[in-house]
Amino acid sequence: MWKSTARAPGALPPSACRGIFVVIQQVWATGPMAEKKKAGRPGRKPPAGAKKQLLTSIDPEIIKRIKSAAALRGTTASLVMEEAAAEWLERHHDGKK
Repeated sequence: MWKSTARAPGALPPSACRGIFVVIQQVWATGPMAEKKKAGRPGRKPPAGAKKQLLTSIDPEIIKRIKSAAALRGTTASLVMEEAAAEWLERHHDGKK
């Protein structure tokens, strides 16, 4: 196949382009986007195996009240819900091992 050796005016030769690519690669690998992202907010998740998540649907107004009550007591909504579930299970004797 026939290849033209003519270049457009002002175009860099292929060897020069390879050098620019290497420089761009080096800048890209050390730039701000190359830094590792932190995994969420620190201190938000319990140690592996200690607890598990439970996804449920609750009325938005109840969620607001739970979060507000937790904030007033200096605790988390998760701990409030865990305590409420434990108390409910005690009263109903369901799900006990």
